[in-house]
Amino acid sequence: MVSMNQKKRVGYVISDKMDKTVIVRVDRRVRHRMYGKVLTLRSRFMVHDPDNSVKVGDLVEIQESRPKSKLKRWKVLSVLEAAKDMGSSKILEPVNIDEVMEEVVETEEESEAEEESEAEEVVEAEEESEAEEESEAEEVVEAEEKQNKDN
Repeated sequence: MVSMNQKKRVGYVISDKMDKTVIVRVDRRVRHRMYGKVLTLRSRFMVHDPDNSVKVGDLVEIQESRPKSKLKRWKVLSVLEAAKDMGSSKILEPVNIDEVMEEVVETEEESEAEEESEAEEVVEAEEESEAEEESEAEEVVEAEEKQNKDN
C-alpha cells in the first residue's frame, strides 16, 4: 500500500561508488527566524538506484520509500539533467605530490635553459650587427678616401 503523501526532493548525485546506491545532496534555502539571513542547508540522502544508471553530477528527483537498508529510505524517480561528460579528467584522480613537484622543477629548468639560449642568440645577433656596422663604416671611409685622392 503506497501513500500519496510521500516526500519528493531534487538534488545532485555526489557519490555513486556503492552498488545500487547513490548519495544525493539536496540544498534548501531557509531564512533565519531572528536575523533574516538566508541560509543554505544541505542534506545527504542514501538513495536506491536499482540499475546503477545514475552518475556523479546528475540532477535527480528522489522520493521517499520503504526502508531498503539501515540508512537507505529513498529511491530515484527520474534523472532531470545528466552530468556533462568530463572524459578522462585528472581533477578527481589522486595526485602524488612528489611527481608533481618533479614536473614543476623540470619545467622550470627547461624554461631557464631556453631563456639562456635565447639570451645567447640575442648577444650573437648584436655582435653580428655591430660587425656589419663596422664593416659598412670602413667601406664608407675607404670610399671617401678614394674620392679625396681623385679630387
